[in-house]
Amino acid sequence: MIYLVRHGETVFNTQGRYQGRFDSPVTNKGHDEIHQIMACILRDKVKHFRVFSSSSYRAVWSAQQMIDKLKCWAGWKIRPASTVRKIIWISDELREQDYGDWEGLTAQEIEGRFPGQLQDRINTGTSYRPPNGESYDDVKERAKSFCNQLDVNRNYLIVTHKKTSQAIREILFPEIIAAEHTQDSYFVLDLNDHKLTQHRI
Repeated sequence: MIYLVRHGETVFNTQGRYQGRFDSPVTNKGHDEIHQIMACILRDKVKHFRVFSSSSYRAVWSAQQMIDKLKCWAGWKIRPASTVRKIIWISDELREQDYGDWEGLTAQEIEGRFPGQLQDRINTGTSYRPPNGESYDDVKERAKSFCNQLDVNRNYLIVTHKKTSQAIREILFPEIIAAEHTQDSYFVLDLNDHKLTQHRI
């Protein structure tokens, strides 16, 4: 079973900026989202999660908050605070798409500095790479490498990003059109029964 979570809302999210490899602070709303999502997951009473996170700070921070919630649950074996980081597996393969020279900019700013590139992206599709960035196809390739390491008999909590979440779901459930991963929702992927569901807080 996989619980797929997007990091909490950040300042760049509220400003409509392409974030990619950049990091901006998680907002109070983002903090609340993560805690509400974890509360929902705990109600399923799933034990023995293996927790993975993107190496981006906003994702690691969100995973850390969720670990803290898990430690408060009676069904979880409590570990000393000093070892908490050791039970979050950090993976660069889970990072957001690298938007290169677009990062930190709004769509309007991108159009002003790089006229026509946003339309080029639409025309080209998933193989389009922003200057000094990577394409969605590139994201999907590293997500595929990550997914190949998953064991269907384990339970996972994966904290990642919008595009990477989409890629993971398209890889594991190619017959289902990937819904947008909003920050007030999480996905449950049952690899044994081959079921994919989206839950909102």
